Amino acid sequence: MYDTVTGETLDVSRDDKKDLDSFLAQNPTIKLIQKSVPTVRLAIRIQDKVFYDGENPLGIDQYPFIPVIGFYNKSMPYMYQRISGVCRSLRDPQMLFNRRVILSADLLESQVNSGWIFKENAPVDVKHLFLTGQGRIIPIKDEAQLADIQPIVPPQIPPSFFALQEVFDKELYNCSGLSEENLGKIVEDNSSGYLSALRQGAGLTAQQPIFDRLDLSQNMLGERIMQIVQANYTPGKIQRILEGQQPAPIFYNKAFGKYHCMVQEGFNTESQRQMEFAQLLKLKEIGVNIPDSVLIEKATIQKKNDLVKALDAQQQLQQQIQQQQMQLQMQELRARAELSHARSEADRGLAYERISRVEENHALAQKQLAESNKEDELALLNKVKILKELESIDLAHLKELIGLSNQLKVAEQATVKPKEPLKQSEAEIAEGQLVHGI
Repeated sequence: MYDTVTGETLDVSRDDKKDLDSFLAQNPTIKLIQKSVPTVRLAIRIQDKVFYDGENPLGIDQYPFIPVIGFYNKSMPYMYQRISGVCRSLRDPQMLFNRRVILSADLLESQVNSGWIFKENAPVDVKHLFLTGQGRIIPIKDEAQLADIQPIVPPQIPPSFFALQEVFDKELYNCSGLSEENLGKIVEDNSSGYLSALRQGAGLTAQQPIFDRLDLSQNMLGERIMQIVQANYTPGKIQRILEGQQPAPIFYNKAFGKYHCMVQEGFNTESQRQMEFAQLLKLKEIGVNIPDSVLIEKATIQKKNDLVKALDAQQQLQQQIQQQQMQLQMQELRARAELSHARSEADRGLAYERISRVEENHALAQKQLAESNKEDELALLNKVKILKELESIDLAHLKELIGLSNQLKVAEQATVKPKEPLKQSEAEIAEGQLVHGI
């Protein structure tokens, strides 16, 4: 069948003639063209006898297998030489490497027993020279000298011998196009995960044709399996495979499943996630502030959900504790602010009080000054009065009054408690001072 609109073709040599006629009647754009097509038959032969030669029992007109081709060289004369895999290119360097290892082992063994140089009839028995192992003895005759038997000094192994062996070892990687990281070898050179991923990618560059052919073979295998299923599986079997669900009507369409998929290295693969985790861990080691939650999210570990829940609970508890601490700090700051405001108000009132006391002190000072002037004036007035009264008092009469006063004091002292009388000189001095003052 040929679709004149889209150009698609479909082999219908096995379909029923009635169904084909009804399909062509409903689709006028499709024409039926008869032509010879290649076919695949199944032949079973046992001991040169043919037991079966006919159509494929699977109901398809194609081979029931898909080859996966490694390298294809069409210039080779024989077919078995045209198709080869990765291991075919490693045979020659592997043979060279094996030969080098055998030579190295033989060279090391020759270092142990390299032979002897001896004079004829010097040893008692020549078989003693072939003895190996610990504690061997070589007896010589009495007339022989020690110099008559000498060991052959083995040649020194040049350093280039082992360097060449390392070169042959690396030829395996060079011929295969792979690196040590591709074969699972851990190279401890303190490099980052990103650099290791670049090395792996560079090693896979030479193997990209093989991966492309593998992708093509997998796509072809999927199409071949779909053809076999559509040709042989019944709706009941498909329903059992789908756990009781009926297949979609498009499943019975022979054009169903003709699509192409491109296989690429995905980001959500296990190796990619591990590489991402290693890169984040390396960034945190060099000082980049990466949260722990991001590291746990990118880690490829078992029971990560339980760990995430535990970390979330711990983080919530820490947030509650931090919130309580912030509340206490805010209360403390609020109390300190209120205390500072109260102190400022008290200091402001004290300042107002001191300012008001300045005027009061000034008025009090004025009052005290006035009273002091008044007292000075009264004292001057009293002095004037005393002087005025003294002018009118007789001196003789004053002496009598002083003597009477002294007698009264003596009598009073005698009645209360006898006291030591004043000396005559002191009484005279006191009386003289009084008189002089007057």
